[in-house]
Amino acid sequence: IGVWRGGSACLIAEKCKVLGLNNKIYAADTSENIVIDLAKKMNLDNLVLLKGIFPDETAHSIKNLKFKFCHIDVDIYNSAKDVFNWVWKKMTVGGGVVFDDYGGLLTDGVSKFVDELSLSPNGIIIHNLNGHAVIIKT
Repeated sequence: IGVWRGGSACLIAEKCKVLGLNNKIYAADTSENIVIDLAKKMNLDNLVLLKGIFPDETAHSIKNLKFKFCHIDVDIYNSAKDVFNWVWKKMTVGGGVVFDDYGGLLTDGVSKFVDELSLSPNGIIIHNLNGHAVIIKT
């Protein structure tokens, strides 16, 4: 969620193909052409772009799915909270959510939200020095 130019989403989709996974990778953002062009150049038929604000405008198209992984790359508290609250209910046990920009100077809302999640009894949170936080559903 929040794929910008699509680099991370396309790398995730490529890794799934290399591993022989038949999963679809849903990339949600308000951008479109750059992401689609990159996916075409990489021959990624497993990447589906959800164009618009997630979850408000695009979640309806994937509402019946379960998820093993979600990469959240939004920069403000409310967006991080909205996306997480929507996807967490649909995460499988053992599934993980990665928050990009955790601990960043300009993304303190994301850090605040993740810190609040540390009080949750149904997940394990791991922080790394690269500006990511990961929560694994237990």
